[in-house]
Amino acid sequence: MREFNCFVIDDKGDIAYNWKRTDIAGIFWGNAGDVREGGSGMAQSNGRKTTTDITFGKVACTEPRKVGTQDGERTAASWEMVEDCLWDMFEDKDQFVVLTVADARCGVRYVQAAQIEGGIIVQLGLEEGDHTRLVERQYSEAECLRIFQEFYQSSKVRHIEKYTPVEFFV
Repeated sequence: MREFNCFVIDDKGDIAYNWKRTDIAGIFWGNAGDVREGGSGMAQSNGRKTTTDITFGKVACTEPRKVGTQDGERTAASWEMVEDCLWDMFEDKDQFVVLTVADARCGVRYVQAAQIEGGIIVQLGLEEGDHTRLVERQYSEAECLRIFQEFYQSSKVRHIEKYTPVEFFV
């Protein structure tokens, strides 16, 4: 069974906590601020209860764009820098990439991705009021590159309605 390194980054860019897990449902790779749990939206997943009613605190981004990986966060000075991080992720199953923007157009503060069996999972951090909600969708490497490039250039993501809420084990 594959083990994933998971962590949450606080609003100052420091690792707030980290853990390891062997399942993919509910993994969160990027900026969280504080985690807020809700009480509804329960589902069943292999006999384990899950919920999609988990929200995170809003994340402040003081730079136009920043990119985060297993190695930390830094200013995303160019699309090529972000693209290099994505190619590293495609080659290393333990890597992830988070692209955060200061101008959250259409409510999307960040896009994050990691490998899963059969493709790449792309998650969006959607700002709703005073919190952030995660939605996700599986893509190919080429589609993932396109999503990140468009987000880098315009702070927009197409077809947000096709993403589904991330399920977290309770």
